[in-house]
Formats: sequence, structure tokens, C-alpha cells
Amino acid sequence: DRQLVASPGIPPGDFIRASGAIGVETWTSLMGAEVNLRRQFCCGCNGWNVRALAGYRYLRLSDHVTIGENIVALQDIPINPPGVPIFAGDRISVFDSFNTRNRFHGGQIGAAVTTQRDRWTLEGSAKFAIGATQQTVTIDGGQQIASANRQLNFVGGLYALPSNIGTHSQTRIGFVPEVGVKVGYNVTENLRIFVGYDFLYWSNVLRAGDQIDQALD
Repeated sequence: DRQLVASPGIPPGDFIRASGAIGVETWTSLMGAEVNLRRQFCCGCNGWNVRALAGYRYLRLSDHVTIGENIVALQDIPINPPGVPIFAGDRISVFDSFNTRNRFHGGQIGAAVTTQRDRWTLEGSAKFAIGATQQTVTIDGGQQIASANRQLNFVGGLYALPSNIGTHSQTRIGFVPEVGVKVGYNVTENLRIFVGYDFLYWSNVLRAGDQIDQALD
């Protein structure tokens, strides 16, 4: 199915004639922190330095999608899904909001290996964390019909309807492996600059776009 946002209404007898626009906003935020105890197993073994670590890891992933529609009716629409007639000049606003938040708490273990040649250093690391992922989904939506002499509000937009609006939470087991590599240069005895790459995988996370049910009635 579809929702008509704008139509020129050129052919005679067109049911809807309206001007409008639709906007989609999305953002994602990821942050984390960790506290580790390190123990050195091998120092100076043919130029290699090996360290083991164990500690606590925290991650938070927030995801957000909002769909907003603004429509101006250019002719009367006698039948509307909420059961309220729309008149020429009425402004119709529709919004759908989907938000997810994932929080991970767990313990982790890992190791780091470093080798040095003159001023250059090469470091590789691997970590693995396992714990609980707290998942929260918040869905909201609504419609408004406004004119000079009336303002009507309805619960539910296009995808966010009374059947799925609300806040839902659950907890799932999650695991977070991470690997990284860095190449550094010792500018002085106490100053090192480096460039590197990290790969992190987090299982059992919810994303906002996946919460949009395209088969709603």
C-alpha cells in the first residue's frame, strides 16, 4: 500500500489534490568504555613484548529513525482513514518515530603483542567479551489535521500504529570480539604517534530501521 503525499490532481475527478513533502531523519551513536588489568608474560623475547589482559567492557548503541510528512489539501477530501473529512486549506502532519537502545555489560579477556625496531613499533591485539545486552525499543506516531477553526489529533502515523506504539525491553546474551593493529613511531622517548585499524563485532543488537513493520493493517 502507499500514502499519497503530493498530487497535482490534473485529471478531472481526481480524489486527492494536495501539495506536500516528506522528510526522513536518522542518526546512530556508539560509545564504549573498558577497564583492564594487564600482565606482561614476555619482554624482549627476540624483540617481542606479550601482554595478557582481563577486565570489564561497556558498550552503548543508540539508533533513531523519524519519518515526517507535511501535506496541504488543495481540494476537499470527504473520506479520510480516521473518518474525518478534510477541507481545502487543511494542513495534515504525520510522524513516525522508531528508537532503539542497546547496552552491553560484560567481562573480557585478551592479549596484545608488540614489537619494536628502532623508532618504529607494531602492535596487534585481540579481545573477547561476553555478557548481557539490554535492548529497548520505543515506537511513537501520530497525525494532526489543522485549519483556521479546528485542530484534530490522532494516535498513530503510517508505520507506528496503536498496535505497536510503546516501549518494549528485553535482555539477551551478547558477545563482543575485537581485533586491532597499530603502526607507531616514537617521536621522543615519551611521545609516540600511530595509525591503526580496529574491528569490533557486537551480537544481538536492535536497529531502528528493522523495527518498521511493513505489513501493518
